[in-house]
Formats: sequence, C-alpha cells, structure tokens
Amino acid sequence: GMSRAAFEALVPQAEERAWGGTSLGRRVGIYRVDAFARDSRGGVYFRVNHEAVFIDTWSYGFAWKPNEEGTPFGNAAYRTWDLGDGWYGFSVSDDD
Repeated sequence: GMSRAAFEALVPQAEERAWGGTSLGRRVGIYRVDAFARDSRGGVYFRVNHEAVFIDTWSYGFAWKPNEEGTPFGNAAYRTWDLGDGWYGFSVSDDD
C-alpha cells in the first residue's frame, strides 16, 4: 500500500551501521520509524517499535530483503515473516 512506497523510497538512503541504525524519528506511511540501517550481512531494517523486557531490548519492524543472521538492533531470538515482494516483518532481542 501507500506505506510500502514510502519505505521503498528510504531503502537507498539507509547507511550501513553495525549497531543501532540511523535515527529517523518520523512517520513513514502510517508507521513511526525511530531508526533504520543497512546491515552488512544483507537487508535494510526499519525499527517501528522497541521495548525493554528486564535487561533486554526487543525491537520490531520491517526489513527489505533481510539476511538470516541478525539485524542492526540485535541478533538474539531473531525472527522474520514474509510480507511479500521482498519485504518482511522482524522481531529481535539485543541479548547476545
């Protein structure tokens, strides 16, 4: 939908970051994206939500062509689900 086009426009702007991504802090389509980054292992990740659970931070969002190893927001309990056309949802913990 309209949100996907807005995310696609940002994919080429994503900088490769080992950790935490580039702060964005604005709406992309209907979602508020706080950070985004290109992962050296593959994929561009957009974080739309995160929460602290005890000492770990869980991050959630969308990824364009994600890799299978991890994200700029952590690698533990990493999970993706296919949304179609190269886009995936993801969840991950920063507990390494």
